[in-house]
Amino acid sequence: WASPGPPNYEIMALGIKPNTQKTVTGGFSSHSNYIKNYTSEEERCLKKQEWSEAVWCREVTEAHLKMEFVYVPESLKSLMDEQQFFEHGKNGPPAGMENACIYTNVPTKPLIPPNSHYRLLQTYVDTVLIGALMLGGDDFVEQTILTTGFWSKNYWQDDRESPYYVRSPRDIFKNYNGEAHTKTPVNTDGSRYRFTLQQCITDMTAKHGHDNAMIVCSVLAVCMENDISADYPGLDLVSCSDDGSDAYVIMQETWLKRVASYVDKKLSQAKLAYFTFDDQNEVYMGKESQDLPAEQWTNTTQEALPSLRKGYDNWKRLCVAGDGVWRGDLGSASAEECHDQTIHG
Repeated sequence: WASPGPPNYEIMALGIKPNTQKTVTGGFSSHSNYIKNYTSEEERCLKKQEWSEAVWCREVTEAHLKMEFVYVPESLKSLMDEQQFFEHGKNGPPAGMENACIYTNVPTKPLIPPNSHYRLLQTYVDTVLIGALMLGGDDFVEQTILTTGFWSKNYWQDDRESPYYVRSPRDIFKNYNGEAHTKTPVNTDGSRYRFTLQQCITDMTAKHGHDNAMIVCSVLAVCMENDISADYPGLDLVSCSDDGSDAYVIMQETWLKRVASYVDKKLSQAKLAYFTFDDQNEVYMGKESQDLPAEQWTNTTQEALPSLRKGYDNWKRLCVAGDGVWRGDLGSASAEECHDQTIHG
């Protein structure tokens, strides 16, 4: 967690730092060479868009980020199998990049820990771990947690009640529920894809096998079809046919609670003893997987990652040049109170 977001956004994002001391099957290549010959802003934006569309799923939204194509090590290649968001986009990859797998943010500056200006947000952690669960199943979530560094002792905020991160689970739910949204997948017939239990089991079984698929679907499916409900009595899923006035709210809130419960359970299993504490930066650093303790991944609440998470109830907004960028319900508070209500650490 060491890639600061844009100025005034106050979020510490997940970044990748290439390890020059190791030789692996993989590598990375900057898009700076691809666009360096284009001088006008319009040309550079168009070329950057072509680059970003060449592989995977995200657009370049912040020009200050250094985005890279990252070749995935051979040991992780299986994660990419049949993933539509890892196929080449409409423009195709630049010459020599045909086998690139990931397009990601690589910090351009030395890694820095979360701090009072750029906090680690719980909704961002939630979103990353949802993606890990979908992509690699339960085991991959554990590996993501254990091998990630800069878990902050002092600047990790629980913002679930009033999300700061634009792609928080509250927003992602819209995509999983097949709602009209720019990031909702579309089926071949043009209809919007919806992650119901039956759809989830079908898709995830093909990718992860039945047992792992059931773990994924018990967390991420938005609802259950009535004709299969008797087969899964233990799953806490609302009916896809519910259409009462409160049905949508209930569906969304139960989904958010399942996601939060799953993430908290996995974080609780990650004992602080699994990490190396960096005294200078006051963060817990992930370890190489082969250096992790060979013990049962059991649930605990004390001396686990969630014990580091802070509430910061008064941190309700961001400040931009003295004006309030509103988040949540602040009642009659004024923009002039922005700095007073922003907690610095």
